[in-house]
Amino acid sequence: MRVSYVFSHDACWVCNLTRHLGVDVRVLSRRFRKGQVNEDVEISADSATLVDEALERLKKHQGAALRRLTFRSDDGRYAVASVAFQPAGGCPMASFLASTSGHPAHVSETSSRGNLNWNLELDDSRAAKRMERLIRAELSAADVKVRAQRGRKPSPRSAHLLKTAFERGCFDVPRRMSLHQLAQQMNTPISTLDINLRRALKRHLQRTLE
Repeated sequence: MRVSYVFSHDACWVCNLTRHLGVDVRVLSRRFRKGQVNEDVEISADSATLVDEALERLKKHQGAALRRLTFRSDDGRYAVASVAFQPAGGCPMASFLASTSGHPAHVSETSSRGNLNWNLELDDSRAAKRMERLIRAELSAADVKVRAQRGRKPSPRSAHLLKTAFERGCFDVPRRMSLHQLAQQMNTPISTLDINLRRALKRHLQRTLE
């Protein structure tokens, strides 16, 4: 089951940026290497000025280092940056995740208005409650909101359908293959294929955009 945990932590650079500047932050990837944490993060805001200020604050954050800016949109309101820091001085969240590496994989992390939103894949409700207790105890997070998302995972059949449609060019612009042609190749009625493909795409997007 997928469980969402929403909470705040004063020592977290992500919480501070989103609380004081009103930007939105999403952690795209996190890697632990030799006691150092490397993250790729996206920062977005209503104005380019806010993104500039967020990047400047990140450069000056104690224990963190802005390694490089990997992408910036033409209007300046969206940026992707690579950040490195030591968990002990740079991010209590990363220290916590490293110490709980025996738990199921961390799926995604976003932050807005000073709150972190963690989405985790957990086995059952007991594991969800255990993780909540760990967050409260080890991070001293008092106000933790927990929400279980019980929607079905994309099935292997759905994943195969999406992969096939993608590889054969159904999503290309312009299309290399029409839905009608794909239905013929897969020996499936086009109405059935259309419904199954839209359902598979919806489930994938729901899990990706949370």
